[in-house]
Amino acid sequence: LNMTNLTTFTNSSGTIAMTGTGTLTTNGKTLFNLTTTGSGTITLANTTHTLAGSLNIGTSSIITPGTSTVVMSGPNKTITGGGASTNALYNLQISDDTTLQTNNQEVTNNLTVDNAKTLTVTSVALKLRCVSCAVLTLNGSIVGTGEVNYYTSNAFPSTGTISAKLIFIADSGPFTWIASARTYGGAVEVYSSSGGSTRTLRMGTGGGQTLNFSSSLKINLAAGNAQNVTIDAATNNPTVNVTGDIDFFGPGSGTPIIQ
Repeated sequence: LNMTNLTTFTNSSGTIAMTGTGTLTTNGKTLFNLTTTGSGTITLANTTHTLAGSLNIGTSSIITPGTSTVVMSGPNKTITGGGASTNALYNLQISDDTTLQTNNQEVTNNLTVDNAKTLTVTSVALKLRCVSCAVLTLNGSIVGTGEVNYYTSNAFPSTGTISAKLIFIADSGPFTWIASARTYGGAVEVYSSSGGSTRTLRMGTGGGQTLNFSSSLKINLAAGNAQNVTIDAATNNPTVNVTGDIDFFGPGSGTPIIQ
């Protein structure tokens, strides 16, 4: 779908369905609903694609996102996730209240939740997945019964509000996550299934900070884990307040360390 030659385009309540292989070039035009189906490869042009409606990513669709940005601009709309790394988005911007539903969704670069807007994650996972490049800009709120999987070494932001479950997780290698000074409204979990590399969640970005955990703080020694997993409050010596349980669980070996 190439909208380069359109001088005027007015979206109403229609749906554009991409069912095969092709490239989406919106050329600054705002679409309403966008649906992908089938097993074709859909390339998103390296620009901003704005949706006033909902986004439905088919589980069999393959998305080549390039360096594109998808902006959700309509109130109370939904993203039906694709559920796989093969249909990840590059940048995702939540510019009005949006719900992620049905399947997981990966974002490999920047996730932005605008001021006073809410991203609701319902019983699925939003995966911010890139070791050093993924950045969460949280000026609004992330809520819901689902979870945020945080795969990046960039510090979790100190701004905005989060009450959804937050899981610090990594794909491979020794890894250190950073929990900024803020209130974590939902359960927080440090997950490791690593057979060969240690994992550490560092509390705070500097001295004199306070981190508040309104629910639990736990280490998950998942199947296959054989290495130490550390919650490190010794490096920056912040004040850490945990309302719920501090615990570890899981079938893996290795030693959970809280220092």
